[in-house]
Amino acid sequence: MSYVVCLGLATQDTIFVVPSHPEPDGRVVAGELAVAGGGPGATAAVALARLGVPVFFVGSVGDDEVGAAIRAGLEREGVDVSELALVPGARSPQSSILVEAESASRAIVHFPGTVPALTPSERALDMMRDADWVHVDHVGYAAAPRDARLSIDGGNPIPGLDLAGIQLYSPTQSTLERDFGSAEAALAAGAKLVVVTRGEHGCGAYSGTGADRGVREPRGRTGEHARCRRRLPRRPPCSIRAWLAAPRCARVRERVRRPLVPSARRALGDSDMRGGSGMTHRVAVIAGDGAGPEVVAEARKAVDALGLELEWIELPWGTDHYHAHGAMMPPDALEVVRKHDAVLLGAVGDPSVPDHVTLWGLLLPLRQGLDLWANLRPARLLDGVPSPLAGSPAVDMLFVRENTEGEYAGVGGRAHQGLPHEVGIETAVFTREGVRRVVKHAFELAETRRGVLTSATKSNASRYGYVLWDEIAEEVAAEHPDVRYERVLVDALAARMVRSPLSLDVVVASNLFGDVLTDIAAELQGGMGVAASASLAPGSDTPGIFEPVHGSAPDIAGRGIANPVGAIWSAALMLDHLGEGRAATRLMRTLEDVCRGGTRTRDLGGTASTSDVGDAVSARV
Repeated sequence: MSYVVCLGLATQDTIFVVPSHPEPDGRVVAGELAVAGGGPGATAAVALARLGVPVFFVGSVGDDEVGAAIRAGLEREGVDVSELALVPGARSPQSSILVEAESASRAIVHFPGTVPALTPSERALDMMRDADWVHVDHVGYAAAPRDARLSIDGGNPIPGLDLAGIQLYSPTQSTLERDFGSAEAALAAGAKLVVVTRGEHGCGAYSGTGADRGVREPRGRTGEHARCRRRLPRRPPCSIRAWLAAPRCARVRERVRRPLVPSARRALGDSDMRGGSGMTHRVAVIAGDGAGPEVVAEARKAVDALGLELEWIELPWGTDHYHAHGAMMPPDALEVVRKHDAVLLGAVGDPSVPDHVTLWGLLLPLRQGLDLWANLRPARLLDGVPSPLAGSPAVDMLFVRENTEGEYAGVGGRAHQGLPHEVGIETAVFTREGVRRVVKHAFELAETRRGVLTSATKSNASRYGYVLWDEIAEEVAAEHPDVRYERVLVDALAARMVRSPLSLDVVVASNLFGDVLTDIAAELQGGMGVAASASLAPGSDTPGIFEPVHGSAPDIAGRGIANPVGAIWSAALMLDHLGEGRAATRLMRTLEDVCRGGTRTRDLGGTASTSDVGDAVSARV
């Protein structure tokens, strides 16, 4: 299953426990038990997210404190709320629920709020038509497209209920009897399956066949039926690596973020299930040049606020090292890096050193020398970050870039320099093993997300390297039948990224194509300052390199305006790589909260300084 959409009502429910038998004329003292985002649609979304199903909630709340609390509660559970509309000036619905301690009987006082009737956006309607399943309640029923695969929560009266074409009708016993009289009558009206969620004898499932008809006792979670569990596939929680492999949930087959989105979606996948490693991590820091040291300082500050056992070792490599020693890093650089668990890299480059000297003096030798063959670049538009595209479509892609071969292999040369017939030859290198491993890894990541893999190619013009690439991709695709595979010419893919970003999930590309496409993706997610990356050798213990991809930006260095989001995001990816899944998730969720709250640098339309953003993340993490 790729993803599910829940459409309907979200309220803030305050639950109180009251004594069963208060003294005559005595005051009833109620103890608050919990405050949670309730409402049938939102409750179903949370239940699905807890089962590991990527889920989106479509609804609306007021732009008040209650609405903000509802939104935050759903996000904490891993529900994608990008289509939970905030209605200006409206008050969000609330309920007070009094539960009698002994009998568990309830009394509900409900404030319906002033939010107008639910009207999904065009994007939400497209999401629902593309979803594997759309679950609606009494509020969402009227707004759901009838060409979607629907299930209905029948716990509340639904005016004009028509079950024709409905897959699953899930009422309580009393509402089933009120609306249809019996499960058989509901089946005859068009439901494919009727699940009684709360009846005299527990949970019952009826499908019209003798084997399925009948009442069965609940199993596992309250009200969870064995058959229901089979219909909602349970997926293992995913880490940030899996989220990269990610999100949080598919944000629509034409959108959808995650990990599994997580993180449907969890911000970085459901890595809350993973504990820390319990050991001290040695992290090499190459702060680099220009704005690099500024953003790395904020990433370190945010990581330090987590209180982990982590040792930073600074490696003073970069332009200053080049001017002092004639090289960007020392001859034993690879041996030095291998003594660490990871590398946090700021950026390298300065106008005083030619770009090709910078690149071939540090970054490419590290990637190739350590055989960091997979460069992972998540591209997701965070809440609060302005979109450059009209309509602000959600962006949730993961790029898997081959990192050691292709056009950046460094094979070639120049002859007859300085003469009119001077020639430069650049040879792109594609090896079967190099292509296969990166494509295989991309398929494995796609299996944890929405199950769609797009391969960037140019085999119509490149007769050898990309024809080999395509052949290998087809072979690997046959080994992953659950992933929908497509190959797209890179120029057409670049246009599609802008025209329809939601149609892409995992993209695998060569070194050159991956470089170009991920810069486009960075702009779609808000700008180069937001983009993060990880260079890895999956399956090995080789230390990975984690870096924002905005470059050294010498034009703004020292002005305190560089965006540290990409550096902090890269640090979160690094923590997950080190086995600190919980800390990584905390850091990423906090970063998203800060962006959503409006603490943004000027490149994102804000007024905050580099340190303001870092301080906000550190204070809240």
